[in-house]
Amino acid sequence: MESVALDAATYRIKKHIFRFAFLVPYGGQNIRYAQDVTESTKGTFTGTITLPARVTRS
Repeated sequence: MESVALDAATYRIKKHIFRFAFLVPYGGQNIRYAQDVTESTKGTFTGTITLPARVTRS
Protein backbone atom coordinates (compact mmCIF):
# COMPACT_ATOMS: atom_id res chain seq x y z
CA MET A 1 0.00 0.00 0.00
CA GLU A 2 1.31 3.44 -0.86
CA SER A 3 -0.27 6.86 -0.37
CA VAL A 4 0.87 10.41 -1.03
CA ALA A 5 -0.69 13.60 0.41
CA LEU A 6 -0.07 16.76 -1.61
CA ASP A 7 -0.35 20.41 -0.62
CA ALA A 8 -3.40 21.72 -2.49
CA ALA A 9 -1.76 25.07 -3.37
CA THR A 10 1.75 23.94 -4.41
CA TYR A 11 1.29 20.21 -5.14
CA ARG A 12 4.36 19.49 -3.03
CA ILE A 13 4.43 16.25 -1.09
CA LYS A 14 3.30 16.75 2.50
CA LYS A 15 3.21 13.10 3.54
CA HIS A 16 4.20 9.78 2.00
CA ILE A 17 3.40 6.33 3.40
CA PHE A 18 4.65 3.02 2.04
CA ARG A 19 3.78 -0.34 3.61
CA PHE A 20 4.62 -3.84 2.45
CA ALA A 21 4.74 -7.37 3.78
CA PHE A 22 5.66 -10.80 2.49
CA LEU A 23 5.85 -14.37 3.74
CA VAL A 24 9.01 -16.47 3.69
CA PRO A 25 8.44 -20.25 3.71
CA TYR A 26 10.47 -21.87 6.48
CA GLY A 27 10.26 -25.46 7.71
CA GLY A 28 6.62 -25.97 6.78
CA GLN A 29 5.66 -22.63 8.35
CA ASN A 30 5.91 -19.01 7.25
CA ILE A 31 7.94 -16.11 8.53
CA ARG A 32 6.13 -12.81 7.94
CA TYR A 33 8.25 -9.74 7.18
CA ALA A 34 6.60 -6.31 7.17
CA GLN A 35 7.85 -2.74 7.00
CA ASP A 36 6.13 0.64 7.33
CA VAL A 37 7.85 3.76 5.98
CA THR A 38 6.37 7.19 6.72
CA GLU A 39 7.76 10.58 5.72
CA SER A 40 6.34 14.02 6.35
CA THR A 41 7.40 17.49 5.26
CA LYS A 42 7.01 20.60 7.40
CA GLY A 43 8.28 24.12 6.90
CA THR A 44 10.52 25.50 4.20
CA PHE A 45 13.93 24.09 3.34
CA THR A 46 16.43 26.94 2.97
CA GLY A 47 19.56 24.89 2.35
CA THR A 48 21.24 23.90 -0.89
CA ILE A 49 20.98 20.46 -2.47
CA THR A 50 23.91 19.40 -4.64
CA LEU A 51 24.84 16.16 -6.35
CA PRO A 52 28.01 14.41 -5.22
CA ALA A 53 31.01 15.14 -7.46
CA ARG A 54 31.00 11.71 -9.15
CA VAL A 55 27.27 11.75 -10.00
CA THR A 56 26.17 13.08 -13.39
CA ARG A 57 22.75 13.93 -14.71
CA SER A 58 21.48 12.02 -17.72
